[in-house]
Amino acid sequence: MVYDLGRIVTSPEADIRLAQAAVAGAREQLEVGDHAINAPEKAPLGKERQAYLAGALWAIDELMTVRLGQLGTASAPGGTTRRTQIRTLVMHYLTADDTPTPTALQARITKRDIDVRLDEISRTLGDLFSEGLVAPTQPGPGEDRRRKHFTLTDEGRRAAAEAEA
Repeated sequence: MVYDLGRIVTSPEADIRLAQAAVAGAREQLEVGDHAINAPEKAPLGKERQAYLAGALWAIDELMTVRLGQLGTASAPGGTTRRTQIRTLVMHYLTADDTPTPTALQARITKRDIDVRLDEISRTLGDLFSEGLVAPTQPGPGEDRRRKHFTLTDEGRRAAAEAEA
């Protein structure tokens, strides 16, 4: 399976995106315990085999992400990449709403701009978080407290204002 998924990484972008969604779906369905103690060569046979498989699927997902990032395919006018387009839209909607969830961002972007997957939104938020442009925050009154909410940092607001200008 890893060989076949590795082969897909060198396929056209549409095939990679379909495979990546399938890998992410399979990985999320695996029940992984709190720990895995087997050596890697024994893990596929032991009681932690699902944790091992989840790790392998995570690695394949990361390979696909890197490959898609390298493609740099222009899918928007002006030669911007899809990743850049999603980043711009996430920043725009974070500016418009103080504490959206990744699901709310996905719904707004899909409704008004482009069809975007939740993993693309989450990856973009992760990138923005590591750059110090967004931060997790408490939800507003009446909102579901079990979901993650995000807001722009002061630096993020400056970056968003510069991008809009």
